[in-house]
Amino acid sequence: MNSADMKMILACLNLKKNNPLLEEIYLVTEETEASNDNKVFKKIPVICSQLDISTINIQQFIDKLEGVNVEIK
Repeated sequence: MNSADMKMILACLNLKKNNPLLEEIYLVTEETEASNDNKVFKKIPVICSQLDISTINIQQFIDKLEGVNVEIK
């Protein structure tokens, strides 16, 4: 439970529990359900789908930011 992945997942669960009126809570990750790299543990999107936490990648997150200009130099 001390891994960064689990801390992000637990933070999302706490947000959902403590703020049930929030419409959109996403965990931003570049991992996909299919990219397991032959590891024993499951990737973030697989765990999140089992816990009803939505995941998006950074591009999808930037697209959701209305009125914010993002420039990468």
